[in-house]
Amino acid sequence: MQILSDWGYEDKTTRGLGIISGDIKKFRNKKLIIPHMGWNTINLNNDDTIITNSFDMKDFYFVHSYIFQNIKKSDVLAFTLYGQKFPSIVKKGNIYGVQFHPEKSHKDGLNLIKNYILNS
Repeated sequence: MQILSDWGYEDKTTRGLGIISGDIKKFRNKKLIIPHMGWNTINLNNDDTIITNSFDMKDFYFVHSYIFQNIKKSDVLAFTLYGQKFPSIVKKGNIYGVQFHPEKSHKDGLNLIKNYILNS
């Protein structure tokens, strides 16, 4: 998902593909365990042909230290809470990005992959 942004700030400032406007920055909360690792819930903002209501409030597996910031609300299909609200699914046109690992997210992750294959 990070490669879709304008800029990333991991080891150094790096230009992304600029498909979805925004920046990738590290979690900044000393009370959080970073990386954010484990199961967490996604909350849908918008329904989509691939990301349907059946995924709302489902748990997916996350491993990450960086989040998408300064992104338009219209580009965020779902968000997750971990010390703060952050985008967990983004979309621009027919391009999707997810912060979690669908391949490690059991049945719901496999259903997401199937939806993508069948509807894209």
